[in-house]
Amino acid sequence: MKLPARQKIPILLVGFFTIGILFVLASGLGSLEFSPGIPFSMLAEDAANDAPLRYRPPQLALVFALVVAALIVALVGLFFMAKPRQRKFILVLGLLAILMFFVLYVSTYQDTNEVVLTEQVTPAEDVPADELELDLPQEEIVPQVFERPSISPWISFAFSLVLVLALFLLVWMIFRARAEGQGHLIAFAEIAEQAVDEIKSGKDWGDAIVNCYAGMLQAVSESHHMNFLESSLTPAEFVAVMVKARMPAAPAERLTVLFERVRYGGKTATQAEIDDAVACLNKLIIACRGSA
Repeated sequence: MKLPARQKIPILLVGFFTIGILFVLASGLGSLEFSPGIPFSMLAEDAANDAPLRYRPPQLALVFALVVAALIVALVGLFFMAKPRQRKFILVLGLLAILMFFVLYVSTYQDTNEVVLTEQVTPAEDVPADELELDLPQEEIVPQVFERPSISPWISFAFSLVLVLALFLLVWMIFRARAEGQGHLIAFAEIAEQAVDEIKSGKDWGDAIVNCYAGMLQAVSESHHMNFLESSLTPAEFVAVMVKARMPAAPAERLTVLFERVRYGGKTATQAEIDDAVACLNKLIIACRGSA
């Protein structure tokens, strides 16, 4: 099933708007200046025993929480848009991504033992302050200066753009596969409805079943660019083709039984068999309409 042109325009506008925002963000990175690094507050010697065993900068907790929340929302959307056989892959991929972020979050702990403790120097009580001898360092201590990363902002922008485009491509592929599957189910339901109408109008039920069988194969052949009608499909192969086209397995198997009965029966059908064929086609219609 293809989207109408009026429904494609908003999607394209959102895509161009997103890419434009990324370009504006990248253009501002050239004048981005980082403030000098500020060391964490040092712990006094008497407070060392009360310090926690591990320490984490508090801003990282919020950053990781936002990233994981955004990842969960995106994966939930993809999970419900994907086909049933693709949901397991998305679930495993999501769990691995969340586990990776959790391991990265845990690795941000720092040992408090690595923090340099400041020593409190107090002058002796009996010695005047002007007679104290201070041991000054012979070499000048040069403060550490933060240096900007050597990676170009355009490389970061290109990498981010590739990730965004890959995500758009993944969503588009899932949406397209879902739309094609819904189109197949609607086509199958319409073909089965036509067969029911032919049987109820008094036409030969065997011809209606054969036309229904051939029509469904023709619908699948047009979308897959393969000619299944000229192939001698076994009942199991027919069911596999229909299930791959997102038809429920039970109606596909029942339609195969009806086709085999018509093809190899060689006898006049009773009214009970005709009613059974109509009931089977109605169940197929309900299953296809419900899954679409």
